[in-house]
Amino acid sequence: MLNVSLDTLYEDHLRTMMQRTDSALEAAKFDALVVHAGAAPLLFLDDQTYPYKVNPHFKAWVPIIDNPQCVLIYAPGARPRVLFHQPNDYWHKPARLPRESWTHSIELIPTADPRRRRGAGPSSAESHSSGPGSALRRIRAPRKRAQS
Repeated sequence: MLNVSLDTLYEDHLRTMMQRTDSALEAAKFDALVVHAGAAPLLFLDDQTYPYKVNPHFKAWVPIIDNPQCVLIYAPGARPRVLFHQPNDYWHKPARLPRESWTHSIELIPTADPRRRRGAGPSSAESHSSGPGSALRRIRAPRKRAQS
């Protein structure tokens, strides 16, 4: 059996995800990918939620499985960014920013509300978003990409 560290395996996995996404974005003529981690749905007429299950498309990029409302943003040529949800909440203790070694491969940006975080999203023309209930469905701006 090979003696390969989880850190090396994660870096290889992330590199593969980035290469595949680069190809898909190029083919679809998008400049970035935005993936919402998901959120636990509220119970009918209650302030309680059902158990949270992370969006598997988000989980494929980063091992954050217990913090809803995070957002992954990837643009070719840049490190993946994660808007890490840390709400200013009186009733609930916000999740701690991960410190494991895999975090060196991405950019973690703590934010109280990912929907209102300016400057963290894709700065170029178009992106594709994924995730149920995401407020970040599709980002459009005038195209700046050179025609080839």
